[in-house]
Order: sequence, then structure tokens, then C-alpha cells
Amino acid sequence: MKNYIKNEFKRGFFSKRNLIAIVLCFLSIVLYKFEDLFNTYWKVEASYLFTWSTRGFIGIFAPILVCLPFADSYLDDVDSGMQKYLYIKITRLKYGVIKLFVNGLLGGLVLLIGSFLSFLIFLSRGIYVVKDANILNGLADLYTKSPFGYIFLIIFCMFIFGIVFSTLGLSISTIIKNKYVSMLFPFIFYMILSVFLDGVIDCLNPSRLMLLIDGRIFTIFLYDFILFVIGVTIFLIKILKSGDVIE
Repeated sequence: MKNYIKNEFKRGFFSKRNLIAIVLCFLSIVLYKFEDLFNTYWKVEASYLFTWSTRGFIGIFAPILVCLPFADSYLDDVDSGMQKYLYIKITRLKYGVIKLFVNGLLGGLVLLIGSFLSFLIFLSRGIYVVKDANILNGLADLYTKSPFGYIFLIIFCMFIFGIVFSTLGLSISTIIKNKYVSMLFPFIFYMILSVFLDGVIDCLNPSRLMLLIDGRIFTIFLYDFILFVIGVTIFLIKILKSGDVIE
């Protein structure tokens, strides 16, 4: 079982799609405020650059990027016949748990690695407390006491976001059974709710899960938890049923 987990992780982590996802995450953050890195007319620092950049391109494309590495791996297993072979070695439940664990970890690492590397680039401008760093009242105290702590909280929330939305992609693949849909569904779900719930029911707006817009950490993690449980439940229910076939 341990070897299977290692092999699954290596299969996803060292894949071209995972590398592409991490690079795109990195670029989408750095390029959003790239010109300010070389701005000599006014002082900018890492917390300003990072907080504003994470509300740019990455806030749109993150749901797709986290699904690139492994969200369609279930369909690959079914289509190749690997799933039937694995069911001889391990139970369906163990297979499902391992698949969820590896897929979620890879999805989270895409945003964690990409955002952390971009923050290292921004650190070339130093880091200190500034008034225009786009920090709302809910987390202002944390930012004032520790800008590093605030940035790492954002990165951690991005990691959790990656776990949640890659899990949604994996779970939907058991229903629609289409590789492209499994990667696009989380993005479509994210965009629809973000557009229609913005300013209406903000606590259900998924764009706030990663960006700490309202500063309500408990609400963010509760929403993450609910979406994660939905994804896990759908996936496990589907694979515990017999007759997994791709038409």
C-alpha cells in the first residue's frame, strides 16, 4: 500500500502537466505585478506585491491549474484496466482513499509551490508593513505583527483551496466520465458562483476561499470543509459501486 501511494504521487508530481501547472501558477502571480518589481519611483515591498497579485490572474485560473496534475487519474485507471488489477491487491475503499489523498495533495502543492516561489521573487524588494498592502480589518492585526505570518496564511489557504477543488474535479469524473470535464467543472462551478453570489451571499462566494477578502478565517475553512466533504462523498460512493465503465 505504501509503495502504491509513493508510485501514485511520483506519477503525478513528476508529470509534465504538474510542472506546467506549477509554472503557470508562478507566472500568473509574478507577471501581474511584474512592472512594480522594477519601479524605482515609489517604494513597493513583498507583502504589497503578493497580496495584490494573488487577487489577479491566479484568482481566475486556480481551479483549472489544481486539476491538471491528477484529477483525471481515476478515468485513466478505468480506461487502462489498472483499476481492476488494483482491486485484486487492495480494497475499493483503500483505492479511493489513496486516490483522494494523492490527488488532493498534488492539487494543493501546485498552488503552494507556485505561490511560494513567486513570493521569494517579491522578497527582492524587502518586506515591511505598509498601509496600501490591501489588508482588510479582519487580519490587519496579524499583518501588523507579522507580514510573513500573513503571507504564509494566504499560501496555506491557497494550498487548502487546491486540495478542495482538485477533489471536486476528481469526484465529478466518476459521474460524467470525461477527462476534460473533470478539469473544467471546478472552474465553471467557481466562476458561476463567484459572479452570481458576489455582493449577494458573500460567504458562499468561492473566490473568497483563497484570497482572504473578508478576513473571516473560520468561514473560509468551514466552506472549504463542506466542499471537500461533498467531493469525497461523491467519489467514494461512486467507486464503491460495481461496474466502473467508460463509454
